[in-house]
Amino acid sequence: MYLSVAAGYGPLEIALRPRYRDVVTSLAQLRPTSRLTVMRRVGTGQAHLELGLSTDGELLLRTAIIADATGHVAINLVLTPQARAQLFEWLEVPPAE
Repeated sequence: MYLSVAAGYGPLEIALRPRYRDVVTSLAQLRPTSRLTVMRRVGTGQAHLELGLSTDGELLLRTAIIADATGHVAINLVLTPQARAQLFEWLEVPPAE
C-alpha cells in the first residue's frame, strides 16, 4: 500500500508515493533533536521524503526529487505539534516507546 504525498507552493508541486509501511515505521522511530542535519529518508535516491522531529515537537518534512548530479527540487514543510498529532492519529503511528 502506498501513501500519496503532495507539497506545493504557487505553481510548483511535488507529488510522491512512498510505501505506507515505510512512512509509519519512520515516523514511529523519530526522536526529537536540536540538530536536523540528518533526517530519516523514505523513498528512493531519485524521489524521497525526509522526516525530522524538533525538540519543540514540530515535524519537519522535505519532499525531494533528484534529477541527477546537477541538481534537485525540494519543498520544506513544518507541521506544528498539533498538526503532527493529527497526522500520527490519521496514519495510526504507534506511540514511541
